[in-house]
Amino acid sequence: LCDEDLQSCVTCLTDADCADEVFCNGQEVCKSDGSCESGGAPCAGLYCDEASQACVGCIEDADCYDGRFCNGFESCEGETCAAGANPCPPIVVGVGIGGTFDYSAYLAKKALLRRLDSRHPDPFYAKLEEELLELVNRTGVGPQGLGGTTTALGVLVEAHPCHIASLPVAVNMQCHSARHMSASF
Repeated sequence: LCDEDLQSCVTCLTDADCADEVFCNGQEVCKSDGSCESGGAPCAGLYCDEASQACVGCIEDADCYDGRFCNGFESCEGETCAAGANPCPPIVVGVGIGGTFDYSAYLAKKALLRRLDSRHPDPFYAKLEEELLELVNRTGVGPQGLGGTTTALGVLVEAHPCHIASLPVAVNMQCHSARHMSASF
């Protein structure tokens, strides 16, 4: 291209002369000296997906890996990283229902202290425990998150009365290897 003002041959006269149609290397511009300048990476802190010409959280599962085994396997779900589960399955799930919110959290933790083979004395909550256990195991996460039918060993519910307008619920998950210690004197 020839630039009369500069009286020389140049690479560009307008930004359009610099465009290379590649989204992931940014918007190119024509500088005043007639040279093209790259626009730089358009997706600071994100991944650039040339196929969709968009900045995304991830393109493949490896983009989500945080280097920690114990918080589960992270995966790329629809251009967004999905976090893995915190506990190592199979887990025990404690559910606290009712009271105040802080009391429901206490109930969820208290539920984890019950024997796994116990059922809530109220038939309504006993049935809820069984239904929740079936639903958790139907997820297919399995032991250590490797797939299977035993994601949870038990779901235990503790309940407390509360006003109908506020029904706090808390969930507490515990690793299958609950560590205990005792001392005798």
